[in-house]
Amino acid sequence: MITNFSLNDTTQMEILKHLEITSKLLNKVGTKLSGTQKECMIYAMPDLGIAQNATRMLGGFYTGACYS
Repeated sequence: MITNFSLNDTTQMEILKHLEITSKLLNKVGTKLSGTQKECMIYAMPDLGIAQNATRMLGGFYTGACYS
């Protein structure tokens, strides 16, 4: 699940699409590893943007978001 606290600019709206995929993948992994239904929470903040570390960004973890 994603809670959007971003400013909804063009870049952030594009990133939110990718965060939705990240959310679904984290749900699947958490569920599989625990054996019970799990749901991640992603909070997109106003400073949501491209990660400075390309590996982090390619992994679906952008700067300006809180993942739990």
